[in-house]
This record gives sequence, structure tokens and C-alpha cells, in this order.
Amino acid sequence: MPWADVPWAAVALDGTSLRGTFARTGGAGVHLMAGITHGTGIVIGQRLVPEGSCEVTRFAPVLDQVADLTEVVVAADALHTTRDHATYVTDRGGH
Repeated sequence: MPWADVPWAAVALDGTSLRGTFARTGGAGVHLMAGITHGTGIVIGQRLVPEGSCEVTRFAPVLDQVADLTEVVVAADALHTTRDHATYVTDRGGH
């Protein structure tokens, strides 16, 4: 099915720390990286960001959960404006 026919032809990726998890983990908290569709608000993928790591390392693993990125627009914050991330998206047919 071409992405033009799908209501979620754009996805946004961002990381967040879960409120209420800092005291239970000794101050580190639980940090997740997730992808969500623009049109429907459906979470298309999510990965735990291990303590001592950063969400940059979870960009591709979150998008790996999407079978086809052809013609999909991928939006993320400035942290992800790297050549590796751009190459990953375009190699999979995305924008």
C-alpha cells in the first residue's frame, strides 16, 4: 500500500523521561524514545534508553519497528540532525 493512502504518512520521534520513575530508580528515572504518527497519534515504536546512554542510539531501533518508510516524513528534534540518521531514513525511502 502506498503511504499516500495511509493517514499516518508522517511520524515524529522524541525522547521523554517518565514522571514518577526517578525515586524508584535511584534518581536516573526511566527514559524512553518513541515514534508517534502525526495524523492519528498512534505510537508506532518505543525503546528504553539505557542509563548512561542517550536517545540518539535509539533512533534507528524505533524506526526499525516500521516495516516500510517509503515516502514517510520523519520528524525529530535537533539532537537527531546527523548524517547517520538522515542516511538511515533516506536509505529506507523516507524523507
